[in-house]
Amino acid sequence: MAPHLRVLAGTSPDTMVPISSLVNTGKSYTLTSPLFEGNISAHIKGFTDERGRVRESEYFSREDKAGITWSIQVQGRFLEPHSADDILFGNTFDRPLKLPWGTSAVLKFMHYIDPTLEHDLTSSTKPWALSPLIATMPNFAHTRVAPDASLEDLPPFPPPHLITDDTRYLQYALVDMDDSGRPIPTITTSSPPHRRSSSSSQSSLSPGHSPEQPVSMPNRPPSSLSSYSAGSTGSGSSASFISSKSSSSARSSVSKISGTGSLRIKQAMRKVHLRKPHIGRDSNSTSHSEDDSPDKASRRSRRARRDRERELTRLDTSSAAQRRAHFASKAKRSDVWFGPSDVITTDFCYGFINFAPSLALQLPGGLSFDLMKYWDGQPVRFVCCERVKEGASEPWGRIFWCVAIEMVDDDDD
Repeated sequence: MAPHLRVLAGTSPDTMVPISSLVNTGKSYTLTSPLFEGNISAHIKGFTDERGRVRESEYFSREDKAGITWSIQVQGRFLEPHSADDILFGNTFDRPLKLPWGTSAVLKFMHYIDPTLEHDLTSSTKPWALSPLIATMPNFAHTRVAPDASLEDLPPFPPPHLITDDTRYLQYALVDMDDSGRPIPTITTSSPPHRRSSSSSQSSLSPGHSPEQPVSMPNRPPSSLSSYSAGSTGSGSSASFISSKSSSSARSSVSKISGTGSLRIKQAMRKVHLRKPHIGRDSNSTSHSEDDSPDKASRRSRRARRDRERELTRLDTSSAAQRRAHFASKAKRSDVWFGPSDVITTDFCYGFINFAPSLALQLPGGLSFDLMKYWDGQPVRFVCCERVKEGASEPWGRIFWCVAIEMVDDDDD
């Protein structure tokens, strides 16, 4: 039998397992790690199983999916808070690539559809091409749940409808920034919409649907705010809010804190402390301008937050084009942080790669590449990962989840 496709998924390249039996079935595979939990589902047009039978998918028969040849759908949440600028999605490779002629045209096309793309595909060690997930995904939906919710409490997945943009609640993922551009603990008077923990809930992520009534909770999970490390930097690398720990212990701490209001008290005490005159200082040393006073800085921060909220709420929350244009800005991505309360559902779907009957790249204008001529056995691996920290030896950071599509012979199954 001729070589056929095999699809694998996991929370790291080393833990991936075959999920070919789930491809084009509308069923999902569960992803669980200390960094991420969720589900993944895949559709490939013309997919042939290990017995040589073509398994079609209803996904590709939908009118608005005409021309699409593959889809990788993921729903889940990040168990440690990360800025939207530090959550990347794209391709990584373990060894150098054998690039065909015309690669420059391919890269121009990729930059056209995704201006935020960064890459080093000519690397002599580990090539890569990555973009901020929030700016590169063709379809991106965001909603909120209680931080101690379980996987069973997340919205149904795969959803009964097509995944489309829904960014109505991104304003609740905004954080305040200090003068150094680092996030600071903030409590607002508004409560974000949380889904109540209910296994019978069937709410949808499609535009126009309202989640269940919100519960009374702070704007961000208390555990993710109160454990902010002042030594974290906000320039190009992931700021570290909390150390790696199991999701169960993280949920336990959130559950214990959220009902006490202790964070509100600490925040109030902090404000009072900032407003107290510092006794014992020379009078000349305390003659700061009004612009440097804590009250003035606090007002500036609140005003800046209101401006960012207004800018987000002015977007068409069902428009992928407006969302991608807005978050093409690194500063705007850095304003948004995702943690255990933020459920993200994405559909990465395009039509410029054909996986069946053979592996081929097709670009507008009739430009086509037979990728089998250049294939060296490496899988096409899609990863969601952290932005690499400065000084790290690897070209990408910790991996949240990954899926690989590879060509195998019968003997490799």
